[in-house]
Amino acid sequence: MRKAGSGSVRVRIFGADYLVRGSASPDYTKRLAAYVDRTMREVSSQGSLVSTTRIAVLAALRLSDELHRGKRGRAGSGADDKRLMRLVRTVEGLVRNPVTEH
Repeated sequence: MRKAGSGSVRVRIFGADYLVRGSASPDYTKRLAAYVDRTMREVSSQGSLVSTTRIAVLAALRLSDELHRGKRGRAGSGADDKRLMRLVRTVEGLVRNPVTEH
């Protein structure tokens, strides 16, 4: 993973490269990407799914479950909620916009 330009960072998730743009720090974006990658690999290892899209959807459901369980388990600060929603938007964008490198 390397910085790709101002306000963007290149990450690798489940074997695909993505250019992520946003206001979050590159380090934070890389940590989110690593977490998404780890979750997708866990989902993939637990079954016979071969479709990356299906794996991504199941990983997104798992991450959403974590988000909602966390909200129920605490009063929830506005900053935490914003960070978690940023994660959800990042995952959605990554699923729609993979970067292919040749």
